[in-house]
Amino acid sequence: EARANAITSELRRLVTLSHAVAMQAIAYDAENDAIHLDLISVRNRSVMYLILAFLSLATFSLFKSWREVGSSFRLSAHLERRVEQRTLELKATNRMLRVEMDERGRAQERYRSLVDHATEAILILDGEKGTFVEANPSAEKLYGLSRIALVAGYGIVDLSPEFQPDGQRSDV
Repeated sequence: EARANAITSELRRLVTLSHAVAMQAIAYDAENDAIHLDLISVRNRSVMYLILAFLSLATFSLFKSWREVGSSFRLSAHLERRVEQRTLELKATNRMLRVEMDERGRAQERYRSLVDHATEAILILDGEKGTFVEANPSAEKLYGLSRIALVAGYGIVDLSPEFQPDGQRSDV
């Protein structure tokens, strides 16, 4: 907006300046009895042509700058609308994520409650490491070890008997 005001002010200044120069040229010719356009001095005609040329160039330059300012305003308004729209989208996404996190938290609490209150021994195994990562109280009772001890490095082989009921070794 400041740039638009500066361009408008400059255009007004140039018009006023050129008007003053043209009036001086006309006054000069009037003093010298040049009443008709044909009698206007060559010098003053040249000055007036230069003023017109200068005004044309200045007006073109200012008009171009004015268009650029207008384009900047439109682009700025477009970007502001886009930022507003994206902000609304992100707020909606955040609300959905909060709802999802709450639902997952409740599901995790239900899972934990089911596992902790199950009468069966439940052990969760990390397949890559071969060790337990979770144990419920029934597993603690069955193996006579605390949950911390069970998840601190025990695996299936560590808790299995040396031989299976069919006679095979457990570590095979």
